Amino acid sequence: MTIHREGYQSIGIATLLFGIINVISFMFLSAEMPWLATTIFIVTLGLVLFIISFFRIPNRKLTVNPQQIICPADGKVVVI
Repeated sequence: MTIHREGYQSIGIATLLFGIINVISFMFLSAEMPWLATTIFIVTLGLVLFIISFFRIPNRKLTVNPQQIICPADGKVVVI
């Protein structure tokens, strides 16, 4: 699996932003409400993983069959 070149900037910005949010939440919330800091971490981790999976280029296995029509559209997002 590779990442589309258009996605590196979005992934970097999201990772940086969510990292800052996690550091702040662990600094200020982990003493009084550790469950909230952990919940914020899990949610932001899920969002980063979703963003990474959104920009992935999946490996496709092509099965050539002369009786079928192959469509070139595979759902790639090139420009946002």
